[in-house]
Amino acid sequence: MRRPDTSLLLVYAVCILCLSTPAATNAADRPALGLQGLGSAFGCAEISGHFVLLLDAQGATLLSAMEFPGGRRVGRVTDGRLDLNRPIGGRADLQTDGNLPNGTTIFGWHVPGVETHGKTGCIAFEQSRFTWPGDLASYARWLVRDLYLPVAERGWLAGKALRVGSRSIRMEIQPVGYRTVTLSSVEAGITGLDLPNGQRYFFRPVLLGDDSHAAVLVTHGKGKVYSSDGQELLALVQIRGDAATHTATDPDFAIRLAGIDE
Repeated sequence: MRRPDTSLLLVYAVCILCLSTPAATNAADRPALGLQGLGSAFGCAEISGHFVLLLDAQGATLLSAMEFPGGRRVGRVTDGRLDLNRPIGGRADLQTDGNLPNGTTIFGWHVPGVETHGKTGCIAFEQSRFTWPGDLASYARWLVRDLYLPVAERGWLAGKALRVGSRSIRMEIQPVGYRTVTLSSVEAGITGLDLPNGQRYFFRPVLLGDDSHAAVLVTHGKGKVYSSDGQELLALVQIRGDAATHTATDPDFAIRLAGIDE
């Protein structure tokens, strides 16, 4: 049987929800919100980020130590404790990591349209480049529905906490019958691969609490990249650096964690 022309593999990067950063903001200057003692209400370990998404039976509440579109004042930091104006997940106060000074105002938003299916947990992320509430709502819904819940249901998250940072994840990917290629994507970003037969596939990696293993969503493009119905989920696999993981799909992809770049 004739071996496919491996030189025709096309690799490319795709940016989803990479929105413009307001000129007056600087990511390095934005305060990160760190929360501790979440076990009793949210069943997850301590977590920190520019945004913290808390999941309970009622949905998802977004918290931040900086003002953001759609948010309103929901609490204040006092002596390492976040006192809330109204309970979130049954809690009227949360422990902080102590890095925020007394009197820091915390902004919050009960994000519309987020279905948690009764699950609890928390997600922190650094995507602070949003300029209108719809951006944050769409991103939060995607994080919960397509990333957090599938990964959490497999028991891959330590302490039921997911942190999406800004590091670059390198993957070695070998479609069966073709040569191995190296793809790189920012955490929870998306990168693509075209096979010589005209089929297009996407890979979206996220770190699972450390630098030694990650989860990868593998999807097949059916139409517009950005539309919810434009991609078909083929596999969700856990990858490491010591050996490749096979997706056991058609086609089968062998994926290995090649490295993490700051």
